[in-house]
Amino acid sequence: MNSELRNKIKFLNQDYLRTITSILCQNGLKEDFCIDYFMNGLHIFQHNSSSLRDAINFLSSYGFRDDLILKMLINFPELLEGKKENIIKTINILRLKFDFKDFMIPSVIVDTPELIDLKAEDLELRFSNLLKYFKKNHIRSLTRSCPQILFDDWESIVEKIDYILFEMNFDQKQIVQAELFRHSLMHIKFRHLLLIRSGVWQKPGKQSKGISDQPSLKKILCCSEYEFALLSGLSVREIKAFEQIVKVESDLRNKMAMDNEDIQDEEQENNV
Repeated sequence: MNSELRNKIKFLNQDYLRTITSILCQNGLKEDFCIDYFMNGLHIFQHNSSSLRDAINFLSSYGFRDDLILKMLINFPELLEGKKENIIKTINILRLKFDFKDFMIPSVIVDTPELIDLKAEDLELRFSNLLKYFKKNHIRSLTRSCPQILFDDWESIVEKIDYILFEMNFDQKQIVQAELFRHSLMHIKFRHLLLIRSGVWQKPGKQSKGISDQPSLKKILCCSEYEFALLSGLSVREIKAFEQIVKVESDLRNKMAMDNEDIQDEEQENNV
């Protein structure tokens, strides 16, 4: 036991400490997990052992195990106060709307605790919007791999989807495989544009040059910089130089767009 932990718990009732440790270990938590809990979850000692046992039983009933129980107790201290409504709400929506299997739910909630704070109507609206583009099983897969699609700005999500569907002509299956929403729109556009200019990427209907088939979306977006250099037939140095050019072009376009908006605003003010 390190000195920091010793200083934290030396004033605690030792019988109570043994009881808490016993409860955690009885529920499959290893000793090192218990120590981590004592380091990060000292709010536990503001509650009696029955509150802890009740919270663990609640989490276990929803499929949480081992270190996931520990992380939930640390992330959501309100569980020890018996406040479970938001967690139950999120679990039920993931089950009923997103068609999550029970074993899928714990890791998503632990990895993305922000989900608990989302209103039920916001989650349901996001699901309805995603259904306009994806099948239910695709939505489930995307939510597991990229849970940020549940609370990221909807316009930015649509912008990525439209670019992949209409500019790159990939389908929804490729979007899921590439875990699209882990990548920025700039990253997507840059790699696509570089492949076009290097001759690797061919628009549909044109005779292919350089390679017989288009690379998959996953191969384009998820590979390392070195692997992308091999794919594009360029050196890493050339890619970095091209990236700077694209950034300058993008900044210039944004500035021109802002200038045009300012001009339009001035014209509207003058016409008033």
